[in-house]
Amino acid sequence: MAKGNDGNYLQHCVEVEAAVHLMRASPNRRLHVALTHGMAPFEQIGDPNGNAYGLLYRALREAAGEPKCNEREIVKAYRKSWACQAYDPDITNLLEELKSEKHYPNSAELLRTVIGTHHLSGGITELDEAKHRELATAWTDPGIDVARSSWRERQRLSQGDTLGCPKHLDAPWLFSMDPMTYSETGKSDDANLHRSDMDRLARALEGYVDSGQPGIASLFVFSVGSQGENRQRLFWSFMDELAGRLRVPTSSYWVHHQGGNRNLAGLLFSKTKFPDDFVPPCINSGRGV
Repeated sequence: MAKGNDGNYLQHCVEVEAAVHLMRASPNRRLHVALTHGMAPFEQIGDPNGNAYGLLYRALREAAGEPKCNEREIVKAYRKSWACQAYDPDITNLLEELKSEKHYPNSAELLRTVIGTHHLSGGITELDEAKHRELATAWTDPGIDVARSSWRERQRLSQGDTLGCPKHLDAPWLFSMDPMTYSETGKSDDANLHRSDMDRLARALEGYVDSGQPGIASLFVFSVGSQGENRQRLFWSFMDELAGRLRVPTSSYWVHHQGGNRNLAGLLFSKTKFPDDFVPPCINSGRGV
C-alpha cells in the first residue's frame, strides 16, 4: 500500500496492539506471525496528495519527541524502529525528511521492535522481487521464512509452510493481511482481496484456530467506498461469513480516508479477545454503517 496516510496508522496501530496483547498471554514472550503482503522493511513516505494523514503524522511527531508516560504502543514502536530518527518534531520538517529517506517501517519491523527478533517465528510473503530481496536480507534469522510468492499460492497457506499453521504450534499467533482493497469480483491480482478468497482463507485460519493457541487474524482494506455497490458493507459481510465459518468472535475498526471513503480493519479472535471497552488509540470502533 502507499505510505503516508492514515491507513498505515490504522494497520500498524492495530497490529502492534494485537502483538502486545498476545505477548502478555505468552509465558515465553514468543509470537508466531504470518504476514501476507511483506513490503520492503523500510520505505520512503509518499506525498499525502490530499489523503487523510493526520493520525499518522501525529503519531510520528510524538515518536520524534521525548518519551512520555502512558504513550501509545504504536508511538513506542515508531520510536524504537527509528522511524523518526533525528527528526525535528515539527510536522513540516518531519514530512520532508520522511519523503527523502527510507525510514518508514513495515509491519514486520514494527513487530520486531515489540516482540524481539529471536522471539518471533513464522513467515512473510512478498511478490515483488526487489522488495523480497530486501526482506530476505533483513530477516536472516531461521525462525522467519521469507518467500517470494503470492499469499494465494496454495502451498503457502498449507500446514507448516510460509503462512500456514505449524503442526505443533507452541506460541500465540498473529495472521495479518493488508490488501489494497476489497472486491466482490476478480481473483488473480495479488494486491486485492476478493470474495473468491473466502475458502482459501477459511482453510488456512482453521489450522490456527484448531491449534489451541490464542491468536488474532487481522484483515485491512483501504479507501473503501459506501456508494454504488457499497464495498464497506460487502467487506463487513465477508468478515461475518469468515467469522461464522471459524466460529470465532470479531471486532471492527475504521478511520476516515478521503472523498467519503474509509480504511477498515476486521479482526478475528481465537481463545483471546481485547477487553470490551478497548479501542485502538485515535481509531473508531465498530462499523459506522
